[in-house]
Amino acid sequence: MNRSTEEQTTHVKYLGFPPHPGLGTSNLRSRSTTHPKALMKKHILLIATLLAALCGSVQAQSTTSNDPIVQMRTEQRAVDKTYSDKKKALDSQRKTKVKAAGDEAAAAAKAKGGDPAVARRSAESKVKSATKGDYDTELKAAKKERDTAKADIKKKYPNAKG
Repeated sequence: MNRSTEEQTTHVKYLGFPPHPGLGTSNLRSRSTTHPKALMKKHILLIATLLAALCGSVQAQSTTSNDPIVQMRTEQRAVDKTYSDKKKALDSQRKTKVKAAGDEAAAAAKAKGGDPAVARRSAESKVKSATKGDYDTELKAAKKERDTAKADIKKKYPNAKG
């Protein structure tokens, strides 16, 4: 069964792929379920269903475990998160001080007719160096606290490696 060039072009434009020699041209919209687009939809639906089932089974697993390695690592993650939160708080306090000093210096330089960028950079540098000692002291204390907690965890689980 040969098709004219016009029929083939119409078929390709409508579906996006070359015509199948066994299909008729009477009604392009009514196809059997073995049509490639229908198969693709079925595959996508199947994959989505399997993925949803897989995600549900992963979420259903319990988070508590009797395994000492898992317990140790869970406690270590908690200690690391506490340290990270303390460090973020210290960083944000220091950045707030530095930004305030830079903004103030830039506004003063602008009012005097100077270069605000140079004034900001200079003021921020001075404040960073002035707050470095306190920041380092507090950060060192937080690190020591974290390291002590991790050492206690390792003593608590002597047979767990990790």
